[in-house]
Amino acid sequence: MTVTEKPLFCIERLGVIMEPDPNNPDEAWGVLNPAAARSRNGELYIFPRVVAEKNYSRIGIAKVIFDDQGDPKAVERLGYVLEPTASYEKNPRTAGCEDPRINLRNLPGQICDDLYRIWSIRTKNSFSCVR
Repeated sequence: MTVTEKPLFCIERLGVIMEPDPNNPDEAWGVLNPAAARSRNGELYIFPRVVAEKNYSRIGIAKVIFDDQGDPKAVERLGYVLEPTASYEKNPRTAGCEDPRINLRNLPGQICDDLYRIWSIRTKNSFSCVR
């Protein structure tokens, strides 16, 4: 990009909308790396990695709450969408589902969309996927 070219877009930092809940031991080590997706009715949901003691990770779901100007201001926690259950998601030192990514597949003629949640596995250099 030369000095005279305009950027394709600008980013504005609006603030923090989700922090670890100090009263929830599931969030003792943090909430981070969220994926995001909009529902058909326009609601925005985030899917953060929720980390407990000993790096035990789950994928949560939270609805984003907006202020009167349309900026995100907070979240409503709705629970978990993924928790480590398979043997390859657990080991003697840790367990978890990490770094969610979401892809929406909308095929012509389909009544509904398929939402794929993809996450890293701590014990392998691979990814898992559920629908």
